[in-house]
Amino acid sequence: MRGGAAALTGALAPALYALAKPEVVERQIGLLAGFQREGLLRWVESYPSTFLFQAHPLLAVGAGVALWRGLRDRDARVLVAAALPLLLLALGVRRSRYLLPAFPMFALLAARGLEPLAPRARRFAALAAVGFSLVMVFAAYLPFLHWVNTANLQAAGRYLDGRGVRAAEVVALPAPGVAINPEVAVPLLDYHTAARITVRGPAPARPPEDTVRTSSFRFSWNSGSHRGTDPSIPRHLAPHWC
Repeated sequence: MRGGAAALTGALAPALYALAKPEVVERQIGLLAGFQREGLLRWVESYPSTFLFQAHPLLAVGAGVALWRGLRDRDARVLVAAALPLLLLALGVRRSRYLLPAFPMFALLAARGLEPLAPRARRFAALAAVGFSLVMVFAAYLPFLHWVNTANLQAAGRYLDGRGVRAAEVVALPAPGVAINPEVAVPLLDYHTAARITVRGPAPARPPEDTVRTSSFRFSWNSGSHRGTDPSIPRHLAPHWC
């Protein structure tokens, strides 16, 4: 009963928003049906990738043991933590970013599954999972973030601020063979500098509509201001870029 009351209370806020802003919800559903559904069908992550690489394997093993114990002992309390993960698994959700909201529930199930172990074994399992996470963060992900292309924009913004530049013009060069709008980098640069950013040159040529409609970078062509075509006239960064 407490779980049901919490679920109904949590559903109250989005339900009220849907009643107050039906046009916004309708547009979002249209985006999900026409774009993200297509993206989900074209590329997904596997459960082994999520639970053996992006999360410690003990999480999945402990959660599986908790489900098995709950079924064996007919312990309905396990369903409180298992309801959301089981729902996502039943719906076939595989992308890790959509599974993230259920990870705390997986952690609770894993704790329940490790409960029968001796105290030293439980402590070792917990430290192993935490240690694995810290190694992945500091030895893999942080070094990776230091050399991705967005780090160049951060360094460029730091350079502009260090030189005391108050205004800068950016030329967004076309990227052959890439379906992303190169001007999408402009607001990212603006995020990292206090200088006023303007764009020089005509707007990049938009790819064929069939390509844009199914591209994961479609958002980059649907944003931005009404741009002119005279390359000699700089264009200010539109407010809704940010």
